[in-house]
Amino acid sequence: MAQMSRNERVSLHKKQERIQIGSGQPRVLDLIEGVPVIRDTSEGLMQYVRHKSVLYKQAYERIVDNQVRDLEKRISVSMASRPDYDSDWVNVTKDTEYPFVHNLSSKMFLQQWYFKDDSDNIFDLSSESLHEVYNSPTNKDVGISIFMEDKDQISVGTGAYFIFSHYKTDASATYVEAADGYLRCFLWNLDVSD
Repeated sequence: MAQMSRNERVSLHKKQERIQIGSGQPRVLDLIEGVPVIRDTSEGLMQYVRHKSVLYKQAYERIVDNQVRDLEKRISVSMASRPDYDSDWVNVTKDTEYPFVHNLSSKMFLQQWYFKDDSDNIFDLSSESLHEVYNSPTNKDVGISIFMEDKDQISVGTGAYFIFSHYKTDASATYVEAADGYLRCFLWNLDVSD
């Protein structure tokens, strides 16, 4: 490729017009008839033009990486739709592993987990700490651990001492440790590669 001369570079540089972006919506009197301006507004990036003393505007569309846009769309659609998988209630007890076969051909999805005790009280585990922990001050292994076994199955292990505890809820005014009960899982497939 041939190198440009200094004069060619200067000429090219002068031809490249730079657009100034102001902020806020302009008034009609701020604009010159037929000369567009671009402004950053609360509505986003807008182009304004004055024509016959009337102000017109046009919105610029933000271009996002297609993969990010598709993922955002799937998440919003997924959460508004019925889940791709519902395990129904699975009877569980402490210190045991349970397979949840979902057949969604993925390890990437949104998850919602619930625990139901023997009194039919239902607790949202997804808003709690889902993972299995060694609980202080009782020093007990509690909770559930979730492992994506493969693209069609999740393995759930329950804590050695109990699965779930609650304290000072309408379900109980005292500290309660549940060593057995029921788990239910809802999954929404995100259709993204692992």
